[in-house]
Order: sequence, then C-alpha cells, then structure tokens
Amino acid sequence: MVKIRVFCPKERHMEIEKMMKVEVLYDAFVIGEAQAAQIKLIREKFPVEEMSNYYNTINLKDQTIDTQKPRISQNRKVLSHPAYNHTSPITGGLHYYLVQFVGPVKQDWLRHIEKKGAFPREPFPNFSYIVEMDKNALTSIIDLPYVHWVGHYDPKYRVSSDLIGRAKKSPPKIKSPKKAIARFDKTSATELIKQGKEAEGLATTKVRPLPYKY
Repeated sequence: MVKIRVFCPKERHMEIEKMMKVEVLYDAFVIGEAQAAQIKLIREKFPVEEMSNYYNTINLKDQTIDTQKPRISQNRKVLSHPAYNHTSPITGGLHYYLVQFVGPVKQDWLRHIEKKGAFPREPFPNFSYIVEMDKNALTSIIDLPYVHWVGHYDPKYRVSSDLIGRAKKSPPKIKSPKKAIARFDKTSATELIKQGKEAEGLATTKVRPLPYKY
C-alpha cells in the first residue's frame, strides 16, 4: 500500500472512497492508501501525489525519525527504535512527545487531544507536533484514528549539534592582562619606572621630566 493524496472537490469524495482506503478528508483533497493498480485508475480521473517519504518520517534538524517503526506499542511499552539510544519506561508527570498525525493537522484534532490532557506546544515538520502530556493522556490519544505515530521528544533533539560541537571544543586561551602601577604621592618618576619594570609585561620608554615639582 502506498500513501497518497488525491486532489478532488468535496462533492466527489464518495467516488474516491470507493477506489481506495481513505484515512482523512479535506475540502480540496483526501489522504489515504492504495495499491499500485488502484493508483493507476485514480490517476485517470484525479491528480495524485505520493506521500510515503514525507509521511513515514519526521525530519528534525539533526535527525530523521522513521515513523514506520513504532516507538510506543499499543500496550504502552517503549520499544527499541533506531532514532533512540534507550528504552526507558514511561514515567509519571508531564513529558514532551512528538506526535505525527495522518495528514495536515486540523484544529479540531488539536482541540480534541487537549480535552484529553495532551497539550500541543509547537508544530513540527511532516504533520507532527510537540505535545506535552502525562501517561494517562498518552494512553487516551495513541489509538485515535488521526494519530499516526508517537515517540518521546528526547533532550538530544532539543539542542543543536552545532552547539554541542562548540561546547566540546577547548575554550580559547586568554592572555594574562598586563599590569601597571599608578601612584599619586611624591614618588619620583624614576622610582615609578623602577617599580614598573618589576611589574609583569610593562613596557617602559624614556622618561620626560615634569615641568613642576610636588
């Protein structure tokens, strides 16, 4: 089965539903799955866009997550996944998750999951959102028909790899500041220069006598 978007007017949705497995309806198109033979027939009547590559991943800046592989099972067990280096169990309290929807995100979906205690925080690529929720909310949304995939929004995804690379580099060496001596008593210029020579890094030049005395 191939994930496709079929562009058609709303009044012809029923016709499309007879030709493929429709997952979600929009005013100007539908999204669903179809076999190669079905796609060939649909193309004779409607424009078709294949969406498998876009739909089956979440493209973060430094990581591409394969959403064909489940991260959290139907019984809420955390599964091994190539985008994660751990299988830490789900704990209590609020946590951030990546939630991928079955198509362009509808406001009705966001309102619905919010009523279940899952709070949308930021839209992400590939029909996904960062959602803050606890274990109970996760349980209530993971099987919704418009939710395609759910996984942790791990801390490593929140920090740019460029920033991590800079943090690992040795800090630049800072040269020791040069020292100088300032005196406002009756010490002579010659004595000041003598003291100055003893101060680290102070360059001295010819002394010009002052035109007055203290």
